[in-house]
Amino acid sequence: MGLTFKKEKALTGLAGVANPTPATQVKLDKKQVGTINPPSWRSADNKWYVGIMIEVEKTAEEPAGWKWIFFKTRFDEEPQAREWLQRHWEALNRTYKIHSLDFD
Repeated sequence: MGLTFKKEKALTGLAGVANPTPATQVKLDKKQVGTINPPSWRSADNKWYVGIMIEVEKTAEEPAGWKWIFFKTRFDEEPQAREWLQRHWEALNRTYKIHSLDFD
C-alpha cells in the first residue's frame, strides 16, 4: 500500500484554542508510523515538523523497545512536510527500523 497520510480531527474546547490546526498521521500499509505536527501557541518558529517511530533495543530508559524521533527540518505548510517525507522515505527506511502502531 505504501506511505499515506490521515488528517486527525480538530481539537475542541480550550485545547482547540491553543492548538487550532490538527496534526496529520503518517501511515505505512495502514499502520501509523509517524506524525506531521502543526505549529502551536508554544512554537517559537511557527513551523510544521515531522516525527517517526523507530525500534530501539529495550533498556531501562526505553522499556517499550521503540521511541519517537523528530527531525530538525521545519516547514511553512503541511504539504511541504508530506512531500519531504515522501522524498526521504527510502533513506529513512534504510537508516532506521520503522516501528508501527496498529490500533485503528
